[in-house]
Amino acid sequence: MDTYGDTDFFNSIGGSETINMVVKSFYDRIEEDPELRPLFPKSLHHGRQMQRLFLEEWLGGRPVYSNRGAENGAIQGGMHGIHYHFTISKKSAGRWLHHMSNSLKDSQISAANISKIMSILGPIANSMVNDGASFSDLLTALRLAGQGDITSIKNTMQKHPEIVRQRGTAGRTLLWESARNGNLEMTTFLIENGSDPNIPGGAPLLLKPYALALSRDFNKVADYLKSHGTEIDIFTACYTGDLQRIKYILGTSPELVNCLQAYEDVNSIVPLHYAIHGGEIETIEYLFSLKPNYKPYMSTLLSLARSMNREDIISLIQEI
Repeated sequence: MDTYGDTDFFNSIGGSETINMVVKSFYDRIEEDPELRPLFPKSLHHGRQMQRLFLEEWLGGRPVYSNRGAENGAIQGGMHGIHYHFTISKKSAGRWLHHMSNSLKDSQISAANISKIMSILGPIANSMVNDGASFSDLLTALRLAGQGDITSIKNTMQKHPEIVRQRGTAGRTLLWESARNGNLEMTTFLIENGSDPNIPGGAPLLLKPYALALSRDFNKVADYLKSHGTEIDIFTACYTGDLQRIKYILGTSPELVNCLQAYEDVNSIVPLHYAIHGGEIETIEYLFSLKPNYKPYMSTLLSLARSMNREDIISLIQEI
């Protein structure tokens, strides 16, 4: 994601004019692809507009895409939040990337810059693979996982083994729902059957199951998840107010104070957002003391604090 905000890179590839060519070439290819075309709406007009804004922003242009609705506190879980109701296979993701790579070549972008762009788009496309159960079956399974119905989940997993890693609305997984409801038995069962404790979900920011369980005082579930593969990254540490972990992480890699949450791909979400969402004043003050580059995110930081009715945090942000 190192092209984000890099206007020099954006201009070096030809700016908006080149992006327009890329989008035209890409959607022309989609029109002719019998496997991918059914995943897109009947009219591709809106898709063309949105992809142009997305590519412009993430390749160094104006941040129009992620700012849509930001004034209303619309901070929601990345590209997955747009595509969660589609069944997307690994093959489909691969075809999408193939068409994009060729569209970049059609637009006369250099091989080195194509490689750089694809290193950004590749993880985003692959993270949207969601080809286990149907969306309706997934929603049912999410509800059952929250209720702790292990027998029903076992039956579903026999039909759709991949469902243990599928993400539903707001990026929720079976494990996320189990942690949200404090069900240790279901949580243990899911971990033992391949669930990934590091896939975040929820709104307004994406939280790992561990952080969610801890915030709801389901300490046994949180302790289990922490000891069974949860990575306490900078975002999780900031949300939970784990200053010792924060200082260790930033002491080793100080640049992470400004890092972007990868799962939020189309939204520029940094550790400060998580500290605010967790309501951790001491953490917020510590992060500000490190003088992070928070100005590009001021509107979303304030929107998040306002949505939580935290006047103390609002005042703190405005005073910096």
